[in-house]
Amino acid sequence: MQNEARLLHVTGTVQGVGFRPFIYQLAQAHGLFGYVKNLGNYVEILIEGNPASLESFLRDLPEKKPPLAKITELKIKNVLFSASLKFTIVPSEPGAFENSIIPPDTAICEQCRSEIFDSASRYYHYPFTVCTNCGPRYTTVRTLPYDRENTTMADFLSARSARQSIPIPLIEGIMPNRSAAQSAGQKSGFQTMKEMYWHRVMKQSQKLLTFFSRAQSFLSRGSEVFILPAMLERRSL
Repeated sequence: MQNEARLLHVTGTVQGVGFRPFIYQLAQAHGLFGYVKNLGNYVEILIEGNPASLESFLRDLPEKKPPLAKITELKIKNVLFSASLKFTIVPSEPGAFENSIIPPDTAICEQCRSEIFDSASRYYHYPFTVCTNCGPRYTTVRTLPYDRENTTMADFLSARSARQSIPIPLIEGIMPNRSAAQSAGQKSGFQTMKEMYWHRVMKQSQKLLTFFSRAQSFLSRGSEVFILPAMLERRSL
């Protein structure tokens, strides 16, 4: 049977939800080649292989998508077969991101919760444990597209340090991972993640106490206190 190719444009909540790693894994499961990349307001997918595998991929795409993903439109086009030799996650390209949908922050998922309380897990009692299916999204993104370097996670070490947990094709600049901040804490000289966490909590708390102490002093003298939005800007611990 002759191989064929399909070009897909997927619109909806497809940024910051683990959508591109999901597409990579789905293509691998069906033995397909091609690529997936972020193009502004949609994700572009090229899949190549035998027709039966292509149809299986297209059937599984909406049914097995990540929990936080929402597909509002799926365009499929037959294109010429280019004989790709592998499936890759291509870096995002410039595009029109003004209508992109960023998911809200979500509660921790059951898998992450169980790992926090599993003494055998590397994330045992690790306070920042999240994955592509849970945790902050809206409050961590700085600009679009939703890639690692455009979020507050860019302040931590690269996800490449998590190779023992995540396959390399899935971590090249696109996946928020649970070990980035952990590695950063170790590099900073803290003996445990708890030590780093509480150190930062105390620093932020001290700043707030100083601010409100000064505000109270002004108020006691009958002065008005104006709180600028920048003063209340949320920052990562």
